[in-house]
Amino acid sequence: MNFSTLWSSLPFRLGVRLGLERADTEGLFSEFSGAVFSKHFYDPDTGRNFIGKGNLGFPTNANLGTTAKDSGQLYMDQAVALAKPIVSKLNNAELVSDSEYYSCGEKLGLALHYETDLVQPMHAANFGNYFGGNFFFLLNPFDFRHSDYEEIVDQLTDAGYLDNTALNNDYNTI
Repeated sequence: MNFSTLWSSLPFRLGVRLGLERADTEGLFSEFSGAVFSKHFYDPDTGRNFIGKGNLGFPTNANLGTTAKDSGQLYMDQAVALAKPIVSKLNNAELVSDSEYYSCGEKLGLALHYETDLVQPMHAANFGNYFGGNFFFLLNPFDFRHSDYEEIVDQLTDAGYLDNTALNNDYNTI
């Protein structure tokens, strides 16, 4: 069995889409945002987010997912845990419920959101919507450079900008 088997389920794909979006739409101080969305940031040089928090190599859990790297790993672990019984059922020709597919997909979507945050230039450089400082009380509510960048990427993707991008299925070259 491979990933395409899970991906062929519409509830799984809907869950992935929801997870990708939900991480940014739940609001401040939600499970996904942390303090002013600090969980979406990770500076590879310091191992911390823009308010100075980071697990610094400690295992992730619900209380320690403080950077994009930690949060991505946390939700990926949850997605894998939910995928294992699905794979077992499919291997035994048992039915898998839509809610099982959906829950697994949602966790994967959350994981993917945080993992893609690792390569978002402003997330990896700890650049929030603020001027001149590096702490949340200096946030500027009228500075939209960060959110505009993400919105433009979403618009280009939705418009099909990546539709003709060749997929690399040769995992030996990665």
